[in-house]
Amino acid sequence: ALQVKYTVLPQCLFFGLWALWGQFTRGMPPARLTLLGAGFGVLGVLPTALVGAGYALAGHWESFAWANFLSFFERLPASGGRLHGQILMLLLPLLGLALLGLNAARRGPSSELRAYVFIALWLAAALATVFLPSTVYGYYLAALVPACVLLSLPLFARAEKGGVNIGLLIPAGLYLGLLPSNYDLAQNSRAAIERLASAIAPHVDGRDRCLFVFDGPTALYRLSASCLPTRFIYPDHLNNALERNALGVPQEDEVARILAARPPVIVTADTPLTPQNAKALSLVNAAIARDYRPLAQEVLHKRVIRAFARRD
Repeated sequence: ALQVKYTVLPQCLFFGLWALWGQFTRGMPPARLTLLGAGFGVLGVLPTALVGAGYALAGHWESFAWANFLSFFERLPASGGRLHGQILMLLLPLLGLALLGLNAARRGPSSELRAYVFIALWLAAALATVFLPSTVYGYYLAALVPACVLLSLPLFARAEKGGVNIGLLIPAGLYLGLLPSNYDLAQNSRAAIERLASAIAPHVDGRDRCLFVFDGPTALYRLSASCLPTRFIYPDHLNNALERNALGVPQEDEVARILAARPPVIVTADTPLTPQNAKALSLVNAAIARDYRPLAQEVLHKRVIRAFARRD
């Protein structure tokens, strides 16, 4: 997990320290405890060290170090800070459920206290994971879900011979009621992306006629069988102003380089998801106005995604 996403570090530290504490309470000598902790640390960084060694042998250590470690500290914070309105709206139900569960747990058997302490501390570590980056997006809160769900379980406890648990039926019913609409939304989004890809595919290829998704679904590259115009292929890297210091190259310079290659199709969105780099956006809009015509458009999650084909 640490190699996949370094923000999991607080949870790694928590699990390791909890395991060491358990051994300490069982009487493990300090010397052995130190060796065990060192072993945990070595195992934790081993995957990253192996991957880094591979990049170093291939002559790309600087790129690896920048992408994995240094660029993290160059991302700019959002103007609303980490705890902005959208995050609070998503955070309150999760933490509210967890706190209600903790309150209910006080009436449970004392033998379960250690388990609830473990889960509560895990939630604290998960919160540190969520708020470690300078910018916090809503989907980061997924890291809180396992601990919040486990902490809420005492709310749904019932006596062995009790009847139907109404407290459990209400959220379960709401969830089941929302399933069809969520499924339809996912299916509609997939169909819309596939229609866009079908319109784009005749204009691109896997060699040198590369699609450029400035803002839109990255899946369009794969679905249209297009080559890739840049190594910064995730659209957010080139359009998000908060990322402008984190690439190692100016965003607008990379966008200008891509546009100079005359991409046959450019994809944009009418509504940005993040603060946009005004210079990069201006370059794209000027190129579209000068050299491109509308090709196709679809609505995805209340945003209009538009594809423009080069006139020549």
